[in-house]
Amino acid sequence: MLHRCFTILIMAKGMLEDLVTVIQLRLLDLKGD
Repeated sequence: MLHRCFTILIMAKGMLEDLVTVIQLRLLDLKGD
């Protein structure tokens, strides 16, 4: 059970990091205009 929660946490962390990367790229695009 604990292992399953840990796996979900790792997946969520990866998704959050992807989201942050996308947001940073969007901000760079806005600054570029």
